[in-house]
Amino acid sequence: VDIANALSVSTSANGSICLYVHGTADLIVDVAGYYVDHNHDDRYYTEAEVDAALADKADITSLLAPIAPSLPLAIDSAGSVGFFTSIAIGVNGNPVISHHDTMNDDLEVAVCNNPTCTTSTNSTIDDIGSVGSDTSIAIGVNGNPVISYHDAGDRNLKVAVCNNPTCTTSTNSTIDSAGDVGRFTSIAIGVNGNPVISYHDAGDRNLKVAVCDNPTCTTSTNSTIDSAGDVGRYTSIAIGVNGNPVISHWDAGNDDLKVAACDNPTCTTSTNSTIDSAGSVGWYTSIAIGVNGNPIISYWDGIGIDLKVAACYNPTCTGVSESFRSVRSTIDDIGSVGSDTSIAIGVNGNPVISYHDAMNGALKVAVCDNPTCTTSTNSTIDSAGSVGRYTSIAIGVNGNPIISYFDLTNQDLKVFSPWWMAGGR
Repeated sequence: VDIANALSVSTSANGSICLYVHGTADLIVDVAGYYVDHNHDDRYYTEAEVDAALADKADITSLLAPIAPSLPLAIDSAGSVGFFTSIAIGVNGNPVISHHDTMNDDLEVAVCNNPTCTTSTNSTIDDIGSVGSDTSIAIGVNGNPVISYHDAGDRNLKVAVCNNPTCTTSTNSTIDSAGDVGRFTSIAIGVNGNPVISYHDAGDRNLKVAVCDNPTCTTSTNSTIDSAGDVGRYTSIAIGVNGNPVISHWDAGNDDLKVAACDNPTCTTSTNSTIDSAGSVGWYTSIAIGVNGNPIISYWDGIGIDLKVAACYNPTCTGVSESFRSVRSTIDDIGSVGSDTSIAIGVNGNPVISYHDAMNGALKVAVCDNPTCTTSTNSTIDSAGSVGRYTSIAIGVNGNPIISYFDLTNQDLKVFSPWWMAGGR
């Protein structure tokens, strides 16, 4: 029976429970019941079997061991930083985060000093003009981070290729300067090892793709792959199981969620499909490839002000109509939620999504209950002030989600790893 400040729980199938204290509190655990030895009934454990099972459970030493990070941490507070964050896991297992320094209008990188990012080494890697918004980061085939971003001063698409895994310096290149281009960038590493970048052509209101000609992206081949109206905002790119890029984006003209499934690895052409046209949908898209090989997309419903997920039925998200292309689910409709989404596939094969709760100025996470995310368990994980904009999520080497985001109140870049959301310890 539950009483005030107490809770009775059952153990999991392997006899474990997970205990988490947010902040400072005293926690008392009482194991109810007793056992006696026997040798006559196989339905019950013997005393020796119970003792063996308890032997490898946590003792007081491990329960008192610190968990890092136990609270959200500001890893860059030098000015007004942390806009347009993007996170990836480096070759050493430590996260690397690109973001915009709005005070100086620069591109910055925070390289975490450990897998849970309790501290980081921060570097400015482009400060020429007004640069560094709309960042996206990936880890190149040589182990060095590669970052796509917008040059707002010249209205170009730029790429910074780090010269080492900790990105203390980089080689920066303008790879598209044809008009007003380079917003809403997203980057992935192609099957040939060269980066591929999706982005918006604001002048022509099109979706474009830059396929780098080499791993360091000093030059690229740029193609317009969707020009049907006003398309190509809030792009997100992933490499499909067939080796071809697949891109989610917002069709602003029709207020729809669209997907461009490239017809080849260099994405010179694509097959374009509307995935959701129910109301005003498709802002803040983020795409990943599910365990079944099909794309899964998180995005915002602007009418309901909800978080939605579309799980495609096939690797190209195609079908004779919307109902045959994906299963679409609203997974958080409590208040004004669902902007600034980012999706990753958890170690159990179920997606995990970070997003912004605008009504409460908070960071939330949806842990999907199944691989197609028809339902989820949603939690607020940071509500200290006004936080949770520009989220980006990755799965760390320890199997736990790690999230970068912007703290509006303090104008900081923050990172949090909610370890209990992937099984705890």
